[in-house]
This record gives sequence, structure tokens and C-alpha cells, in this order.
Amino acid sequence: MRLPFELHATELVNRAGPFAGYTQEQCNGLAHTFLDIIASRKHSIHFISIDKAKLAPALPGAGHPIFNVAVPYLLGFNYMVSYIERYTREVLGRTVRSMIIMDQKDDYHQDIDAITNYRRYEVAKARRLKWLVEFSYPVDSVRHPMVQVSDLVIFLIRKFLEVESGYRDTWPNAAKDFYAQCYEKIINRVRWSTLIEVGREDKGAHDLLTAAYCTHRRQWKRQYRLCPEPSAQEC
Repeated sequence: MRLPFELHATELVNRAGPFAGYTQEQCNGLAHTFLDIIASRKHSIHFISIDKAKLAPALPGAGHPIFNVAVPYLLGFNYMVSYIERYTREVLGRTVRSMIIMDQKDDYHQDIDAITNYRRYEVAKARRLKWLVEFSYPVDSVRHPMVQVSDLVIFLIRKFLEVESGYRDTWPNAAKDFYAQCYEKIINRVRWSTLIEVGREDKGAHDLLTAAYCTHRRQWKRQYRLCPEPSAQEC
């Protein structure tokens, strides 16, 4: 997948930059095209969403010995380490090893190093990282279209969950439906859509994440008319 420009999700949905002059339908269609490519190539999607409004009331509480649990990026990263380790081991196979390629986050490099070192060497041996073996950063997103597409996926997830959480009630139904349709394609590529269990070393962080976890409501597809039948079980 090669793009003649750097894809920015905000420009795409707002018809700005290289998308100026295109209709909203054309831009929405391009977003769906990227999601369809992900599905056709059988790529998986992994994400964790944190509602900052829910995070604040849950503090203070049991924290974490290595990182500041009040920082959503670090709280989410620590969880995704567990998620990707499990995904590699259980889905890809015990002979496979995985790595994380990250966008540049200068403010968090030391924290990321501390988290990965802790998870690799300092937790109970049975829960140390074995299949997630390498982290690489920073990455030039211009040279890596998949980083750009990942940014689009994250943007679409965030906007839909903002709608689901009641933060975008004034948006027109057409916008809400667009994000719902995108989210349906995204969630179909997610292996575990509920929080996975973590080791007892991370119990405090996991309890906080549970309190701040943001996801879709039950039977959300019915709200956006995405069910093939009113009684469809998957809705």
C-alpha cells in the first residue's frame, strides 16, 4: 500500500489538504476502502480506549511501581503489551515473535523503556514477556503507510466511541452512521473486544483501566441499523 501523500485522518474526514474539493461521500468512501484493505489482507487490529472523564474519579487508587497510571498513554501501553503478548502466543503460534513499531513520542520514551524492562525481567517468571521481543521507535510515518492507516483507524474508533459515550449528541445522524459503519469493520478485526486478564503485579493498574475503559454499548448495532435482522444474535 503506497500513498502519494501522507494520510491524515482529520484532513480526510474534513475534506482538507489533499482532499480539498472532494465530496464528503468520496472521502467517506476512501476511509471505507482503507478498512476493506485491512480486512482483505487479514490484518488484525488491537486497541484500548480510555475515557479521561472516568479515569480522573478512579484516582487515587492502587497504582503501579513503574509508571504513572494517571497518564492514559502509559496505562494503555502497559495493557497493550499484555494483549499483544497473548495474541502472539495464542493466535500466531509459539514459534512466532512480535515487535511493536511506534510513532514518535519523545515525552514517553523513558517510561516505555521502564515498562518493557519491568515486564521482561522483573515480574514473576511465568508472566515475563517472551513472544513480544522488540520495540522500535521513532518511525517516520511518511515512509510507513501502515502507520498512517493505523492513525486513521484510531481516529475512527475514537470518534465512534465519543458518539457512544454521549459526547457528540449534536452531530448529524449521517456522521454518527458513518463512524458506526467504520467501527463495525474495525471491531470485526479485533480478537478480544473485552478486557483480558493480567498478572497480579498489574492488578492496581488493571482495576483503574477497568474503571476508565471505554467501549460500545450492548446491542449497539441496532442503534445504527447495522443488523441484518431485528433478532440477529450478533446485535
